[in-house]
Amino acid sequence: MIPISGYADRWCVGHNQTIQFKVSSELDEPYSVRLVRITCADPNPIGPGIIEEDLSSVYSDQFPSRKQPVKLGSYARVEVKDKLTHQEHFSVVANIWPTLPSAGRQSIICLKNSSGENLLELFLDSGHLGASLNSDAELSLSEVLHERIWYTVWCSVDYKTNKIVIGQSPCGPRHDDLYPASKDFHFDQSPSLAEVQEIYIASSGSEIKANHYNGKIEHPGIINSVYSHDSLNIRDTSNSSKTNTENTTALWDFSLGISTQSIKDIGPLCMHGELINVPTRAMRGSNWSGKEMAWKHAPEEYGAIHFHEDDIYDCEWETDFEFQVPNDFRSAMYSMRIECQDEFEDIPFYVRPKTGKPQSKICVIIPTFTYTVYNNQARGTAGPDYDALVKKMGNRRWTPDIINEFGLSTYNNHTDGSGICLSSRLRPSLTMRPRYMTIFRPYAVSGMRHLPADTHLLAWLEHLGHDYDVVSDEDIHEEGIEILRPYSVVMTMSHPEYHTANTLDAIYEYSRTGGRLMYMGGNGFYWKIGIRKDLPGMIEIRRAEGGIRTWAADAGEYYNALDGEYGGMWLRNGR
Repeated sequence: MIPISGYADRWCVGHNQTIQFKVSSELDEPYSVRLVRITCADPNPIGPGIIEEDLSSVYSDQFPSRKQPVKLGSYARVEVKDKLTHQEHFSVVANIWPTLPSAGRQSIICLKNSSGENLLELFLDSGHLGASLNSDAELSLSEVLHERIWYTVWCSVDYKTNKIVIGQSPCGPRHDDLYPASKDFHFDQSPSLAEVQEIYIASSGSEIKANHYNGKIEHPGIINSVYSHDSLNIRDTSNSSKTNTENTTALWDFSLGISTQSIKDIGPLCMHGELINVPTRAMRGSNWSGKEMAWKHAPEEYGAIHFHEDDIYDCEWETDFEFQVPNDFRSAMYSMRIECQDEFEDIPFYVRPKTGKPQSKICVIIPTFTYTVYNNQARGTAGPDYDALVKKMGNRRWTPDIINEFGLSTYNNHTDGSGICLSSRLRPSLTMRPRYMTIFRPYAVSGMRHLPADTHLLAWLEHLGHDYDVVSDEDIHEEGIEILRPYSVVMTMSHPEYHTANTLDAIYEYSRTGGRLMYMGGNGFYWKIGIRKDLPGMIEIRRAEGGIRTWAADAGEYYNALDGEYGGMWLRNGR
């Protein structure tokens, strides 16, 4: 647990604009804040060392400590706005592809009343399908659910016979050696659909550690009959327009709106819902034929969402303080230095000039897309030797190898072993901070990468007496060549690896029309990313065929969900 952590609502801010800072402190005393300008963030004494300018005269303040929670885990939430009709019998049904079935309790579908109590929950627990009624009576099957196999699972309530039935039946490919299983139980009192106020999919609620499910879910729904593996499947997964919804209360078709964070109910009540923490969409469903690789060409075959217990988008912390950038402020790298007792935190940010009004002849591109993709990368370097060197050199001591409460990077895997393909800046960062040592190097070099390493370029420019402006990848993506055009020279940082078509086009056009581009890094312009305006700060990377990578996307899942474009290397995209 980190004593003080925080993040800003953006990487880069312009003159007269306001940047917000969100802080969580485990300490009892108030914390102080002061502004500093960062020139070099590497404490190694063999180099320039830490170079920074105290700007307390511009901004300083004090605020009470308070803890703000982190809610990891993705799920879907549906608010029931109109009272549901009581049914003499009903079933909750879904197709699932579990990736950690042997782990603890994982909710598939949970129906809750107005008091937030569970009425009915269909879940996995230690490899077995189970159900609970009224947060009390629990039922389970003895048959094991296997990892990465498609199943239809259900829980049926029949008031006429006073029976609850739970069951599972393999579906989709590769299940010839698996068989259906079901079991019925008698009940004295069972929940009614008329009591349902909220429906959760892939979790049992919105609280921290709410039994988050790991794996894919497809076509969850509530049908007005007793379901069994012999029943006709009401869900025609080859074409949602042919699906019979006459006997349903709700049926969520995840093949609709794949690029969005909404789920569509094609049932009669249109109880649409929202996705929390951006689970992975454009995933192969149980009916994937392999005939199409682009989900836009056959969305009905990509009607699955992959949920993870460690997904994270926006921590949604409350803002503790703001800073409005003065109109004449220097374009540079800054940090809000937060201090309390013997602990401190840096929240770095950049100030850019107004487009068309440069402050110098040199423009330095801050690779904020790459920073976000690598954000909180765990590399396995932590240990006694690393800790000793960090203490000796004065480096930042927190590492994602030990602290993973803020989620990891796209160079890591989820807890279920699938590659992380979505990363956000709207969460505390352990790695994109001054003084952070990425690679353990018990000799002269600093072992730094990305943000702290890039400050050596700033220190070099200032040592030579050159003024410079900074702009971010996001700025170039939004504004194109116009933000670069006024400069005599544009410089990259040490590792400008991740780009959109917009950033590549702008940089190419600048160079083609006479601009001077200085490529000051390595491993640059390599991977293609997907972003969306309605998901600020979120980046998607599909590690498709080819490329040096720590994990590879599954066949048929090479196209981004956020923009529908082919992912992977820019080389494979003809650039």
